[in-house]
Amino acid sequence: MKLANLGFTELSYAKAKDKEMKLGLDLKGSTFFWKSIRDLVNDLTNYSTNPILIEALNRTDEARKTLLQSYIDNFFVEFDAVNKTKCKPKLADPEIFGNTNLSEIKFNTTDEQVKSIVKKEELIFL
Repeated sequence: MKLANLGFTELSYAKAKDKEMKLGLDLKGSTFFWKSIRDLVNDLTNYSTNPILIEALNRTDEARKTLLQSYIDNFFVEFDAVNKTKCKPKLADPEIFGNTNLSEIKFNTTDEQVKSIVKKEELIFL
């Protein structure tokens, strides 16, 4: 059953339910909720399962225990470190930030431009 045709994608209940934000037991039913910056990155990457992204997020979480740098800045440092040893996808890759959640990012957007766009999203989020 179609819920809506948005012109660029069809949205069904099942698809919308699959994309909904996962809430912990303490937040279900509440009118106020808190999301972490990691949740923001997951939202912006459309919950990508790219192993480089996941490793960078995990390393960022671990590094946050001792560093006072912003989460996004630290994430980019960790992403670059992991990416040096892997297949080197760009931040604009569809499995990273080049998806419909950040429409201003195109396939040819540079990593520095993507970083700037994501940092703006962080500021809006905070």
